[in-house]
Amino acid sequence: RIPLIRFKSIKRQLKEKGELEEFWRNHHPDIFARRYLHCFPADIALSVGTTSEMLYDYMNAQYYGVVSVGTPPQRFTVVFDTGSSNFWVPSAYCISEACRVHQKFKSFLSDSYEHGGEAFSLQYGTGQLLGIAGKDTLQISNISIKGQDFGESVFEPGTTFAFAHFDGVLGLGYPSLVVGSALPVFDSIMNQQLVEEPVFSFYLKR
Repeated sequence: RIPLIRFKSIKRQLKEKGELEEFWRNHHPDIFARRYLHCFPADIALSVGTTSEMLYDYMNAQYYGVVSVGTPPQRFTVVFDTGSSNFWVPSAYCISEACRVHQKFKSFLSDSYEHGGEAFSLQYGTGQLLGIAGKDTLQISNISIKGQDFGESVFEPGTTFAFAHFDGVLGLGYPSLVVGSALPVFDSIMNQQLVEEPVFSFYLKR
């Protein structure tokens, strides 16, 4: 098990700073749809019979946990995301403001790091990044995954990740959602027979 930590949403943080109205002016739902709708699969609408309603939930919750990458381990807070499949953390070579305020992976300090060299680009509904692929040991609670594919982000434009309390994202989606040739974390866990059953779940208590 790995504990998830709940904290103030970005919406609440912006409101407390008096910046929420300006944020909504720049991120009105219509603008959001035009900018980011192409990032979502065509079946994202919740359909019942012949009626469909497009749902947007942007800033109300973030949940993250702590993992470590490398030998010796370097700790990161990551979102466990079922809507994507790539795992990434900021690189020590990242040039963006978002990386400056988060933990960065120093590949040159890890004895188990393998440089992949493949460049990748990830586009989320509310953020994007560019990075370089690699492999290293990933520790999640008491599970140690050898040679896990992951990305080192080197460019995170905008303020989306700068506002976030997490360092990176650990995608738990299917391999079909992967960008590039990476093997998703849970698929690595299953391939290395690190769990008894090929199942994971979330339990969120109030």
